[in-house]
Amino acid sequence: MNLFASLNSELIDIEKSYEFESTADEIRYYKYEKPKFQRYGMFYNKLLKLESNVPMGSQKMKADYYEDAYNHVYATFIENQAYVVYYRMKDTDQDERLFVRNSPNNHIFALIEATSMMEEFLYSIDDDRTIDEKINDYPKIIWTGKLTNLVLLVKVWF
Repeated sequence: MNLFASLNSELIDIEKSYEFESTADEIRYYKYEKPKFQRYGMFYNKLLKLESNVPMGSQKMKADYYEDAYNHVYATFIENQAYVVYYRMKDTDQDERLFVRNSPNNHIFALIEATSMMEEFLYSIDDDRTIDEKINDYPKIIWTGKLTNLVLLVKVWF
């Protein structure tokens, strides 16, 4: 989580001075590209909080605890229902308002995707595998660019 927070902070600093070539590029970045990164930080942060606070006690207490987590997923859906519908319908009519640098909600697709990942994780609670085995079900970030570009990127971060 510390690495994600550090990288996300640096990304935000870079965004402040970055000049997009067009509004379409800016929208694409905030709507599709940035959420691919941010969703993992949001998801793993929620997962860390969830799993580190599982109560000791009866199975009923634990089941109630996870039921509360389901309720939080549902509350997030209700709170953001208009955005979820926009996301699911692949709408574009509000992109210029939602997915630009100064929009307070330009992270909304990352939140929706992270919440969906949490919902999927909660479905697997009754799975007998360990938490590490369950986490391995989630996709890993894979670099598809040139190795030299990755090395340069890592050098900039560290």
